[in-house]
Amino acid sequence: MRTQITVWLALAGLFLIFADSKASARGSDWEAEFNRVWNQHTPEAYMQAIEKLKEVNNEGAARKLVEIIRGSVVVMTREEEARLAENEQWRQRVGVNSQEVLDEYNRRRAEDAELQTKIAQKRAAADTAREALKFMTEAGAQEYLYKRALGDRSVDVLKAVLEALGYMRVEAAYETLMGRRGPVANDSPGVRICTINALAAIANIECIPVIESKVKDDPVWQVRLAAAQALAKLESYSSIPVIVERMQEEAGRMVHDMDAVLKKLTGQSFAGQKDLWKTWLEGAIPRIQDGTFRPTTSGAAPPPADNRNTNFYGIPIISTKIMLIVDTSGSMGPDPQQGGGTNFEQMVLPEYQGRPSITLGKTKMDRAKFELVTTIRRLPEETFFNIITFANDVTFFQPGRMLTATPDVKNRAEQWILERQASGGTNIYDSIKRAFFLSDNVNPESNDAYNNAIDTIFFVTDGEPSAGEKTSPQAIFDDIQKWNSTRNVVINTIEIGMQMAQDISDRNNGGQHAVRLLEAIALTSGGEWRLY
Repeated sequence: MRTQITVWLALAGLFLIFADSKASARGSDWEAEFNRVWNQHTPEAYMQAIEKLKEVNNEGAARKLVEIIRGSVVVMTREEEARLAENEQWRQRVGVNSQEVLDEYNRRRAEDAELQTKIAQKRAAADTAREALKFMTEAGAQEYLYKRALGDRSVDVLKAVLEALGYMRVEAAYETLMGRRGPVANDSPGVRICTINALAAIANIECIPVIESKVKDDPVWQVRLAAAQALAKLESYSSIPVIVERMQEEAGRMVHDMDAVLKKLTGQSFAGQKDLWKTWLEGAIPRIQDGTFRPTTSGAAPPPADNRNTNFYGIPIISTKIMLIVDTSGSMGPDPQQGGGTNFEQMVLPEYQGRPSITLGKTKMDRAKFELVTTIRRLPEETFFNIITFANDVTFFQPGRMLTATPDVKNRAEQWILERQASGGTNIYDSIKRAFFLSDNVNPESNDAYNNAIDTIFFVTDGEPSAGEKTSPQAIFDDIQKWNSTRNVVINTIEIGMQMAQDISDRNNGGQHAVRLLEAIALTSGGEWRLY
């Protein structure tokens, strides 16, 4: 009998070894196939290889996806970076004064274009990998994500993993997310926001005190807003006093954003009037404390407390941190088919602070100048603002920083605006990118970068993208979605004379939408879209 047991145990051991070897072979098979396809280094190959990882759906596949995302941070070797910099310095130093120099100039431009294509392909692969992480549903893959990948030093990796865990609602990740040294306490505001969003999706109500602490104490307004929105998603009525109290310390757009959060929780709206919310809370606090509070719909909201006389192309300005971006391409100027004018009426800027009135023309450019000057004259002094104009290139009124709307700054801005001329192409992509990343000297994932950034954009154009780093409407939209995923910038868009011809697909909200580029940008950022 003992001999039989020994034989059976030996057979079982052989079976397990055989099974393990087959599993190992299968593992090496998919990895070898992935490497074979990936190493073709074409956009199609990258996409095909990532689709293979989605099919494999195990810890190894999750590791590969994280490696792809991490690799997108360093998309060039040091040698390639040095070559790009040297080529740029050479172009600035050397004038094109012979065929030999022209040939060298063109060779270097071709070399730069090849490197830029490589960068774009790797970044596109990383974006696809981020989406693929959301399909790592196998237990081992998910455990790797919340136990190992959340220890990564790359902010890009952390944000991607947190978005995936929230998307899949991985309850087992809760303890890691809530850890004292976990991502909820990360130095990056973007990581803290993604953690809060993941906790709200997992919906374990034990996280509420931690999220409330972010509403009360986080130094970054985007994190405070994300935390308040998470409490509304969790229907945490006990958190209403926390939000009302924090609202008293906010200003500008944040007051209205907090009002919108409170409306979801209470059914009430006081149009951003903080004192009315405080009065309302005094009456509601007994029901909130005894757990009987439920939202009730109120009547019409009172008039807004802010100065709605300040607007841009009819869109009210409630923010104190705004960027005005205006197209100055050739099509904004005189239209030859209309005798050098347009259908706009004559624009006249009235007298202002001792300066005489100014009569403008009838072009789209004249209308834009009129709107800009009129708006800037009315900006309250506590407003921070800047102006970007774009054609082939992007030009700032004041590069690298926001300006306080003092009388002197507004006068200089007005003079600068009136000097703008219409010429060139339509560089939509670079103008919006520069608005998001105002300064090259600040870590984009620091508290200062988030706090000092704009919270509202007003964007004006009359044409489809024709210049800049990217001209595909879908590619422009996708990148704006990525930049804005944690920055919460409201983008209002004004489209003059025509609608963009291409429908936009919003990956984050599923499927194709029958909207154009500027309409899609406004719709997905909480802004307004106007067609003139």
